[in-house]
Amino acid sequence: IFYPATALLTFPDDDCAVLSIVNPREIAAMATDQGALPVAADYTTPYADLLARSKLGMLGRDGFRMPGSAGRRGLYLLEPYHPAKTPVVLVHGLASSPMAWRELTNAIFGRPDLRDRYQVWHYFYPTGVPYLYAGRQFRDTLDRAFAELDPSGDDWASSDVVLVGHSMGGLLAKTAVAASGQTLWDAAFTVPPDQLDVSADD
Repeated sequence: IFYPATALLTFPDDDCAVLSIVNPREIAAMATDQGALPVAADYTTPYADLLARSKLGMLGRDGFRMPGSAGRRGLYLLEPYHPAKTPVVLVHGLASSPMAWRELTNAIFGRPDLRDRYQVWHYFYPTGVPYLYAGRQFRDTLDRAFAELDPSGDDWASSDVVLVGHSMGGLLAKTAVAASGQTLWDAAFTVPPDQLDVSADD
């Protein structure tokens, strides 16, 4: 996680100056004799630094060509979990990566009305696997994340999630919000799965 940081220089006494480095996400304004002054902040630079170090473009292509290779995958929070903010989970498309969401993510960070209400999460996955399997992994990852971040299930963030998907990511997002029941199975097979003569693992 890359934090924005703002330097504040205050003068509590005539012969004293105090330099503080603050996170503008936590301190949005400073009280002064003239009233509250907003704290200046640059949310683009830390995010750009994160993207520059991540090499996401190359990883996205590799996840399409070699989906079974060891690589980065999973859910990435771009700021510490906030129980009262709505998660916006961005799911990239085929042969892509969270780099596809850089402009949208930066726009959310740059607007106080969005930044204060939403927390951005990126889901990164190898796109060379069948999308139904990838959808299962996506749902399992979200379930594990909420079980760890909010074990009691009481947080606003657990009950109000926005999923945004592009291309294949849209298909993954759809598998998380729509239940097909036995429709897909029945379209391809004549025997129900509970009547198959196979082990539970198979």
